[in-house]
Amino acid sequence: MKICRLVCLVLLAGFASWIFFSSSSLPPNSLEVEFINSSEVMIDRIQLDFGYAQGQSQIQTLRLAPGEARRLLLNHQPGAGFNVQVNFADGVKQDFCANRGEQGSHQKVILQR
Repeated sequence: MKICRLVCLVLLAGFASWIFFSSSSLPPNSLEVEFINSSEVMIDRIQLDFGYAQGQSQIQTLRLAPGEARRLLLNHQPGAGFNVQVNFADGVKQDFCANRGEQGSHQKVILQR
C-alpha cells in the first residue's frame, strides 16, 4: 500500500513538473499576461476585451488582493493591445488599453492607483 502511494506521488510530481516547465513555450499568437495589484485596495474584478483572427473574446478574473499577482493566457497576438477594466473594492474603476506595441509573449500589467 505504501509503495502504491509512493508511486502515485512520484507520478503526480513528475506530471506537475512537466506542466510547469512546458508552460514556458506558448502556442503561436498567444499571450501570457501577469496582472499585479500594486495598490492597497482589493480588486473585485478585472475584465479583458480583445480581438483575434476569428472573433472577439472577453475574460474576467475576480478578487485580486493587494500585492497579489495573477497570470492569464490570451488567444491574442502580442503587440496588438487589449482593453482592460479594473473594478476596485472601494468603487473606483479604471478603463484603459494595455500593452499596445509591447512585444513578447510574456507581459506584465501593474495595476496601481
